[in-house]
Amino acid sequence: MLASGGLVLAAAVGVPIGSTNEHEDAFTEDEILTLFEIVIEDEGVEVAELEVEEEETLGAEVLSFDYYPLGPTEDEIIEEMGYVTGAFAEAVNMGLEVERLEATALDIAGEPISEWYVETEWTEEYNAGEMTANELALETMMTLEMIDE
Repeated sequence: MLASGGLVLAAAVGVPIGSTNEHEDAFTEDEILTLFEIVIEDEGVEVAELEVEEEETLGAEVLSFDYYPLGPTEDEIIEEMGYVTGAFAEAVNMGLEVERLEATALDIAGEPISEWYVETEWTEEYNAGEMTANELALETMMTLEMIDE
């Protein structure tokens, strides 16, 4: 399951949400978040909440992302992690300045079913060609925690 999930995640990591070469000025945080949300929802993932907030334990800002996955299984969540990771990598490339993305998948009642994160450092390495899509996928997948009821 890990290998097949990793391949799905790795394949989806390259989801582009735009290019800074097509935009005259630097993107604002709001523009980046809007583009991020559009890309994620185009993949069928419903965004419940998306905001930059201060994370006290990290002492830094994070992109907090709560969403309703297409399905509740680990494999389905891993597939969606790829879309989100790719969109986050591009958001960082466009100028989003946060320490990490912290994601929570919710069930239909709004209760958490999984949590995972992507470090900005990993996406910067990926964007610079210092990390492959497979490596980024594996790093991200290793953070996944399914929440037992």
